Amino acid sequence: MNNLIKIRRDLHQKAETSFKEWQTLEYIINFVKDTKATCEFLPLSLFDEFKELTEVNEDIHTFLDTDVNLPFVKVTFNLNKEGKHLAFRSDIDGLPIKESQNIEHRPYKENFVSLNNNSHACGHDGHMALSLSLIDYIDKNFDTIVDKSPFAKISFIFQAAEEGCRGASILLKSNFLDDIDVLYCYHLALGLKTDYIAPCPKNFLATFKFYLESYGKKAHAAKPYDGISALYYITKSINHLMDIQDVQKGLYVNFGSLECVGESNIISDFAKAKGEIRALNKKSLYALKEKLISTLDNIYKDNEKGYKLIKRGEAFDIVHSENLVNIIAKVSSYHNLITDFDYCFNASEDASLLIDKVQAKGKSAIYFVIGANIASPHHTSTFDFDEKALINGFTILQSLIFESID
Repeated sequence: MNNLIKIRRDLHQKAETSFKEWQTLEYIINFVKDTKATCEFLPLSLFDEFKELTEVNEDIHTFLDTDVNLPFVKVTFNLNKEGKHLAFRSDIDGLPIKESQNIEHRPYKENFVSLNNNSHACGHDGHMALSLSLIDYIDKNFDTIVDKSPFAKISFIFQAAEEGCRGASILLKSNFLDDIDVLYCYHLALGLKTDYIAPCPKNFLATFKFYLESYGKKAHAAKPYDGISALYYITKSINHLMDIQDVQKGLYVNFGSLECVGESNIISDFAKAKGEIRALNKKSLYALKEKLISTLDNIYKDNEKGYKLIKRGEAFDIVHSENLVNIIAKVSSYHNLITDFDYCFNASEDASLLIDKVQAKGKSAIYFVIGANIASPHHTSTFDFDEKALINGFTILQSLIFESID
């Protein structure tokens, strides 16, 4: 298991933000390129389709003689027999948070702290380490896997840009999920302690993340009747939209930033805000989104320049496939791990889009949580997790490749 921890620590130092995970992808490809698995990348055409969502310039890299412009890969072992197609999904992005350099922070103390201004402050380095270690195990025990696994294919989907719920939207437009029969998605920690497993987390929040662009007309501040203040309209919108928030009913509204370049003596003609709405399920989210749009339409009805609402990310609630819940509980018990059936996720996760697509085809999918004690909360500069959780997670994932699916 030392290799499992080494992989996690290698990746921890390479933390990269959404759609820029090129060193991370290179590490993954170098790890798998000499195995019996094959690699599949996204079509180049998807970059232009989602350029507004990614907010990065096209950057073409070549892996295994294939040009790649989005950092996603699907790694597949073909066991050359009849059976179902099993897949594991792992997110690969870090966060734009400079990691702590305090000597008491274990990654710094033990010399695997992130080497740039980003950090893996959400455990995605551990998620990748689990998948890569399982790839290594399958490759080294291939004949045994062929003999004992009920599956015909085993795939590993490495997804960019989970943070902000953007990457899964792109995967939906690819063929990565087309022939998947069973999909396992997982996360480390999130308030669940080491040696615990949550087979069916509750309370995934559906979310719609957006940019609100407000347009106006420049004028001298002494002649406001000659202009239209984009800043006035967007601040009025923020105030009204915050009023529709109702936490007691599970309806959340937030604005995280407001941008407007101008001067005190100039009427602004453009302003932009980053915001999101969340709800307890997809139906409630769409109802809240309709209210969002109707509120904006009413506010901007006397502004001839108008506004633009740009989708920045999306996730839904998750209903786990019951057959997979039972399997997770079964293998957890077998490995003497404690199952928590009442654990609440209380956040958003774009794996929900992938799960939704697989289940819409009548197939099985699930999202489970592997407990890990943490040094500080997720998305903070001193985040770190108990690496024993990697061993627990690996034993679960390893067992899953031998479990038949009804």
